[in-house]
Amino acid sequence: MEEYDPDLVPTQEFKILHNLVTDPDASAADAVQQVLDLTTTEILAKNDTPGSNFDSDVAWNICVLIIDIAANTAPTRQTKLLDFVSRIRKVTVADPRTGEKVGCGNFGYLWTDLHSFGMHAADMFIHHHSHTPKELEKWENNTAFIAQSTAAAAITRNGKPTHRMDFSIYGLYACRDAFEEENQYKSAVRTACLWFIYAAGSMLGNCKVGRVYDLHDPPERGFDLDRWHAWKQGLVRTQAGYGDERTQELVRIALERIAQVEAERLN
Repeated sequence: MEEYDPDLVPTQEFKILHNLVTDPDASAADAVQQVLDLTTTEILAKNDTPGSNFDSDVAWNICVLIIDIAANTAPTRQTKLLDFVSRIRKVTVADPRTGEKVGCGNFGYLWTDLHSFGMHAADMFIHHHSHTPKELEKWENNTAFIAQSTAAAAITRNGKPTHRMDFSIYGLYACRDAFEEENQYKSAVRTACLWFIYAAGSMLGNCKVGRVYDLHDPPERGFDLDRWHAWKQGLVRTQAGYGDERTQELVRIALERIAQVEAERLN
């Protein structure tokens, strides 16, 4: 059973994005245009020109709903939702009255900075708990979506992403938790598998450039090739240690993806 924020279900934003993943004839391009129309209507409804501190309810709702709908949508049906994010990120919104770009304070410009998308994605990773089968399913759906988002983004050497769809750091955390911690949480290996299945190229690319995040002083260990090989060996060991058929299948597919990207990028 799908579960959504009841306050957002009656909104036009929900109808647009939910339709995108449920209607085979719906297109990401049409959804982007509908959201841009809502955005323009919201801008014109304000008495003052928005400037660089526009408080956009439309943008907030859309960013919440992207994560919410992804959680309730199987990875095989997330393609158009991901396409929507990729497309709308390329659009710069201007005030029709002044021609000036519309900014939303710390959330950057509409829509090129994707407003609060990154914040809501981070909240999902920080606050989600996967204790029940339904919670685990939603967690894995969201992980697959964020990994696919990362695969669609460019990587960088430093800890400051140049692309708002890049969530590589959560792939790093997933592999660390699965293969480097003494006490694994239940879905650790499965989460790591999803990162390899949907973003193996990005994970290896980060390891090849030695990407480090400067979130701590001194910086903690980031991506590197030694870690990549250790994670791969962790998956190999897992093949013999987990009787759960679903986990075994994810490990098998993850190792296939690793072999594929290694053949493409390490030789």
